[in-house]
Amino acid sequence: ISSTSLTTCTGVQFNLTPTGTPVPFGTTYSWDAPFMDGVADGVVASNASSFSGTLTNSGTTVGTATYFVIPNVPGGCTSAGFTITVSVFPVAIATEINLTTCTGVPFSFSPVGTIPSGTAYSWSSPTGGASGGSAASNQSNFNGSLTNTTNAVVTGTYFIRPTSSGCAGPGFTATVSVFPSAAINSISITTCSGVPFAPSLSGRIPDNTSYTWSLPAGTSNLNGLAGATNASSFSGTLTNTTNATRTATYFVTPNVTGNCTSAVFSVFVTVFPSVSVNDIAFTTCSGVPFAVTPVSGTIPASTTYNWSTPTVSGTVGGATGSSAGATNINGNLTNTSSTISTATYTVTPNPGAGCANGATFTVTVTVLPIPVVNLAADITSGCAPLCVNFTDLTTVANGGNVTQWNWNFGGDGSSTSQNPSHCFVTPGQYSISLTVTSNGGCTNDTTITNMINVFANPTAAFSWNPDPASVLDTIVSFTDQSSSDVTIW
Repeated sequence: ISSTSLTTCTGVQFNLTPTGTPVPFGTTYSWDAPFMDGVADGVVASNASSFSGTLTNSGTTVGTATYFVIPNVPGGCTSAGFTITVSVFPVAIATEINLTTCTGVPFSFSPVGTIPSGTAYSWSSPTGGASGGSAASNQSNFNGSLTNTTNAVVTGTYFIRPTSSGCAGPGFTATVSVFPSAAINSISITTCSGVPFAPSLSGRIPDNTSYTWSLPAGTSNLNGLAGATNASSFSGTLTNTTNATRTATYFVTPNVTGNCTSAVFSVFVTVFPSVSVNDIAFTTCSGVPFAVTPVSGTIPASTTYNWSTPTVSGTVGGATGSSAGATNINGNLTNTSSTISTATYTVTPNPGAGCANGATFTVTVTVLPIPVVNLAADITSGCAPLCVNFTDLTTVANGGNVTQWNWNFGGDGSSTSQNPSHCFVTPGQYSISLTVTSNGGCTNDTTITNMINVFANPTAAFSWNPDPASVLDTIVSFTDQSSSDVTIW
C-alpha cells in the first residue's frame, strides 16, 4: 500500500480505506500515535478495518499529523507499513461583536478571535429596530449600513457564519447599535426687543441633543448677539435699537449622542422694536382741537397711545382720558379764565405686535384763552351817505395783544385795519362782524346785529291853490307833498 495524504477540518472525523495492488480481503490496520505538528488528539489504533480519526487544530494555520500504518493481512503474513499525512485546517472562532454607528453611515469590522487567514463571512438580514440591513455572503469582513428613523438608539442583530478553507466555524452574533441623527426643520419666529426667546423645534430630535451656533447673519442694529456651543436648547435675547423690525438668521448645528453628523438648520428671528418717546410740550388755543403724533424718540410705525385724565393747572375744560389704541394724542381743551392754563397728560406708548408697553412720557399742553372781542362806532344811524368810524375794543388776557383784524360791514365791504372807517351809501340796516387773531395765534369773533341804520334822504315837494295865484284872490293855500318820512317842516 502506497503512502498517501488527506485533508480534514478540525474536529471533523476523517475515514480512509487504503488501496493497493492488491489489498487482501480482511486486511486490518494498526498505528501508533502520529507525529503531530500544530494538531492534537491523535490516537493509536489496532486492527481497525479502515484508517479513521478526529484531530483538533486550535491554531490559525494548517497543522499536520503523520501516521505510520501497518497493514495486518489474514494468515499473519508480514506486509510493509506505509504513511498517511493528515492536513488539518482550523476554523474561525470569533468573539461576539458589539458595534456603534450612526444612521446611514457605512460600518466595517474585522472579527477578532482565532481567525485563520482568508476567512470569509456570511450573514442573513438583521433583526431589531434598525432598517436598511441586508444579507451577504463570502465577505472578507463584517460590513453594512443601517438606518435609524427614530429619535432614540436602535439595534440591528446579525447572525454571522465564518468559513475558512471550506471549514465552517461556529456562528456568532454582531449587535450594531445605531445612533440617530437629527433632522430639524428650519423655523421663523418673531419676538420683541429685549424679550428672551426659546422656540419649540420640530422634526427628528434625538434625546439629549445639544446645539451649537455662531453669531447670526443680517444683524444690523441688533444688540445681544451671541453664539453657543453644546447648548441644551436654542435660545437668546436680542435688542432692536431702531423703530423698524430687524431679522437675525442663525445657522444651528445639532449635536447628538454618538457624534453623528446632522444637517444644519436655520432659525430666522424677526425682532420687533420697543418704543421710547421723548416728552412733548406745545401750546394751543382754547376750544381748538389738537392731535399730536410723536416724532422724537424710537417710535415704531405701529405705536398706539393710552392716557388717563390729565393733571390740570388753572381753569381747563374738556380734559379727558383716551380710548384704547389711539394713534396720536388728541383732545379739545378750553380755557375760560383770563390767564394761561396747562394740562399735563401721562401717556403710555405700545409698539404693537404684542410687545410690552414702553416707558410713559408726558405731553404738556399750554392752553391760551381766546381774545374777548368787542367793538364800538362813533355813530350808528343817520342819513345816507353815513360815514362811521369803528373802534376795536378787544382785550387779550395775560398781557397779549391782537395782531390781525378782519371787519365785515354787513356785506357792504370789509377791512383789515384795527380801527377802520366806512361810509354806507345805501339805506338799510347793517350787522357788523369783527374777527381777531391774538399774538398767541388764538382767534375769536363777534357780530352786532343791525348795528348801523342808514336812512334815505327825504324828498321836498308842495302844491298851492289857487294856481296860478292872482291879486284878485290874495289867499293861497299850500299843501306838503314831500316824502312820507318827513317829520320836520
